Amino acid sequence: MKNVKAPRREINGRVEKQCTICNGWYPETEEYFYMCNKNKPEKGFVAQCKKCSSKLSADRQYKRYHEGNLKEYYDKLYLEKRSDLLDYQHRYYRDNEKRRIGNAKSSKKFRLTHPERVKEHSQYRYQHKKHKISTKEWELCKQYFDYSCAYCGMTEEKHEEIMHQQLHKEHVNHFGSNGLENCVPACKKCNSSKHTYELDEWYNENNPNFLKARYDKIKA
Repeated sequence: MKNVKAPRREINGRVEKQCTICNGWYPETEEYFYMCNKNKPEKGFVAQCKKCSSKLSADRQYKRYHEGNLKEYYDKLYLEKRSDLLDYQHRYYRDNEKRRIGNAKSSKKFRLTHPERVKEHSQYRYQHKKHKISTKEWELCKQYFDYSCAYCGMTEEKHEEIMHQQLHKEHVNHFGSNGLENCVPACKKCNSSKHTYELDEWYNENNPNFLKARYDKIKA
């Protein structure tokens, strides 16, 4: 356990130490604190009292043995609360216009004064969002979707004519893998509109471009 520096005090010749979790004061002895290393007493005691240390260890053990269940729980909770989060973001965006403008100016100033750091960050972000598929795999992927946007059906030819760019490599699951199994061709509009939404959450009967045949093809 990491020995975070904790406050100490001396009262009537007795040294006491404050637990960094419960903030209680206890005599700095083995009765109330675990040692950092029993073979090296000079390292002293850990920053948490024995009671808090035990609880902290139990919490970590629980998370380790129930990692899959906890991830499933938090993913489900996020989906349930997503609409509330979006409402909050929209309200914040509307009610903090001056602050947003100020942040935008600061951001622009930072980009101008730190071009190397901005370039480094952009390269890092691009690497982690780039599909790891070959040119041949991408060509077969587009062929499977008839060289059209998997969501709205816009052809690549028309997309190049309107947007002056090829169809995008779109992540069906935004937080999923960068492999071929998570890649579909998408037009610029659909790619931006879907953003981080789950497929079923965004591409359903409420979507004006929805077609059951296209949905089945994406799932397949």
